[in-house]
Amino acid sequence: MGRDWVVIGAGGHGREVADVIRLLGGTVLGFLDDDPAKAGRFFGSHPVLGPLEWLRGGAGPLRVALGIGASAMRLRVVERLRAFPRELCYPTLVHPGSQVGGSVFLGEGTLVQAGCVLTCDIRVGDFVVLNSGVSLAHDVEVGDFATLAPGARMAGNVTVGPCAEVGMGTLVIQGQALGAACVTGAGSVVVRDVPPGKRVLGVPARIRELL
Repeated sequence: MGRDWVVIGAGGHGREVADVIRLLGGTVLGFLDDDPAKAGRFFGSHPVLGPLEWLRGGAGPLRVALGIGASAMRLRVVERLRAFPRELCYPTLVHPGSQVGGSVFLGEGTLVQAGCVLTCDIRVGDFVVLNSGVSLAHDVEVGDFATLAPGARMAGNVTVGPCAEVGMGTLVIQGQALGAACVTGAGSVVVRDVPPGKRVLGVPARIRELL
């Protein structure tokens, strides 16, 4: 398989992903985006090649990276792509400016951005986004499609459930569990488990109902 890639999503996160690919020596052919207003435009130095359906017209294997920040949307896109007949590959992307320990497992399609520190005995699932400056201490587990915003910090033995959205600068103390599809607000300090699907905010973080 060659070094050619396409990035799905032509927004800011997609441009960041394209830059990581460049730093790792790959070639970005362009972006795919279902927004018709973006068709044919350039974002950074790369064109929007078309919508996701563009992938049906090609032949042979292709490397695909997801430039989509929202967990639920990332999951929906992957479900669509898995129905396509073309062979698609989703390599893990690790920014060269991050630190990843030797006993860390990173799943398919996961992104580790600049300044991340992952220490030891950590398991990160598939299609996870660890944004810049995320810190994971020993024995952390992160479920598939979770998103950790810049500066989020997980102490040892923390569990982050699938599709969880961990806000910018969130701190989670030792041994706590963030349930599937939960949301933590920016700057929250999580001192107790967060139930699945709930939104928490504050210091200490408390459950807040969505308006």
